[in-house]
Amino acid sequence: MNLQPNHAQVDNKSAAFLATCSSQYSLLVHRMDDLHRKSSPEAVLTWIELIAGFAATNHSGIFADGSIENIALDIGCDLPKAEGLSPRPLPMLDGARPGRTVTRRVVHVVTVVLPVGGHTRTILNWIRKDLESEHSLILTRQGSSPIPPEILKVVSLSGGRIISLSETLPILQRAIWLRQLAPQLGDVAILHLIPDDIVPVVAFADKTDIPVGLVNLGDHCFWLGSTVADAIINLREISISANKELRFTRNDLLLPIPLYENVQRLSRSQARSQLGISESQIVILTVGRAIKYAASRRQNFFATVNTLLLENQQAHLYIVGISEQDHMQTNVLHGHDRVHFVGKISDPSTYQASADVYIEGFPFGSQTALLESVLPGVPCVRAVSPLSPLLAASDVALNGVAQVPADEQEYIEQTSEYITDAKKRGQVGQKLRQRVLFWHVQDAWNDALDKAYGALAACRHSSTPIPADKPSTRSVDYAISEYHGTRFPRDNNETAIEDLVRQNILDASYALRQRGCYLDAFRFIQAANYRRFWDIRSASLAAKLIPHRTVTMLEQLQIRWSGGKQ
Repeated sequence: MNLQPNHAQVDNKSAAFLATCSSQYSLLVHRMDDLHRKSSPEAVLTWIELIAGFAATNHSGIFADGSIENIALDIGCDLPKAEGLSPRPLPMLDGARPGRTVTRRVVHVVTVVLPVGGHTRTILNWIRKDLESEHSLILTRQGSSPIPPEILKVVSLSGGRIISLSETLPILQRAIWLRQLAPQLGDVAILHLIPDDIVPVVAFADKTDIPVGLVNLGDHCFWLGSTVADAIINLREISISANKELRFTRNDLLLPIPLYENVQRLSRSQARSQLGISESQIVILTVGRAIKYAASRRQNFFATVNTLLLENQQAHLYIVGISEQDHMQTNVLHGHDRVHFVGKISDPSTYQASADVYIEGFPFGSQTALLESVLPGVPCVRAVSPLSPLLAASDVALNGVAQVPADEQEYIEQTSEYITDAKKRGQVGQKLRQRVLFWHVQDAWNDALDKAYGALAACRHSSTPIPADKPSTRSVDYAISEYHGTRFPRDNNETAIEDLVRQNILDASYALRQRGCYLDAFRFIQAANYRRFWDIRSASLAAKLIPHRTVTMLEQLQIRWSGGKQ
């Protein structure tokens, strides 16, 4: 993968966005040094999560950084000695284990499972397809979000359990529980994390009895976990080459995205009957979250498909994942009588079964959605020459069959050909279906899973510090910045980024207050208002903290007056 800067392709506004985010990242790391000296481990870990969350969604020219993750590793190594932890019992391991013999016990450590999205479907299909193992889930940040019924069902059928660690509890407490629970529930731990989840880093910082594999769910962005992962489980080959250049991984494995085909799946006619779509209608389908379609400086999906629909009057476009309200900010396609905004749905399979052709959205494609949509025998058109290969589908099943369009015109031409040529549509659709079945549904996937389990079983778990890194300006950095910059339409984003960071710090302060870390929460408010006037929210938070802060200071003075004896 080309990571060298190509200044001829660098957009000045994207470069400015990257520079602004890099500056904010460096400032946050610098402030952490002061927090590390003055604050509790809980506050330091909260600040690390804040930095990681910012870097993951506002690209700062960095994909992994020992200057923050190694501190969490050190805290984790001293976890039993962490101060300020009130003893609490472990969550109950309730539920009877069914009397069946299994090859292994797998504990999936998951930040959160949501009703919509490829990450949840990856976990669901993994458990569905791995019938030889018992599967349990430990959720580190599920909160009040309901666990999808399908997840509850497949875990129960496998003989496993689901334990949710309350996100209102201290990070340190959740890490202690995770460290103790994981070996009780599994012979191997598989991490499915959002980029800023620090709990598993702290929990697996010390030696444990089970190996740890981390699923690479975000190869395009910053994430935590390289220090504690005995192996990275990559869902596509491009992730491995990116890891070697962008991260500090020790061992990279390949496991294609697991897909599951329901034997009772709907036919095209049945699906259309349920949706009220006529047999003669040409259905173009695309699936993805609204942010993935936001126009970048160089690419505008909605303008492109507007041209496509003008040239193909018989075609209708169905967009699953975006509602009409989501799309209100742009006039392109708004009110179009052949564009159907379906909104978010937990199971898009009925629309996938009804489609004639699937088109990948841009600037950020949805690989799981594309592969699932191809499975019924539907041809696909891949995203227009992506800003970065990491921002589009890249899969062995597509190679040699579905070529990447070089530009907008070729994207329209490929789609138009499938619209008008039913024979080619059927031939290419069936060829793609067979390849997706082979790599993602049938025995080849289970063979890859067995290899991954074998590689992990051969590992003796260890945690290793990673090098500190600095923000860079490679071509991949400019590309990711152009995509992330779609959330900030103004030309000058410095103030918007500063406001975002400030609000994130105040949110972290509130979280610390909820965990009883009042003095640390007050310090966060001070950091949020560095060189700025205090707004109403800051003043309100501080007012609620001042009584607790006063009590804490008096307790510290009392200890000093008594010579350290309470």
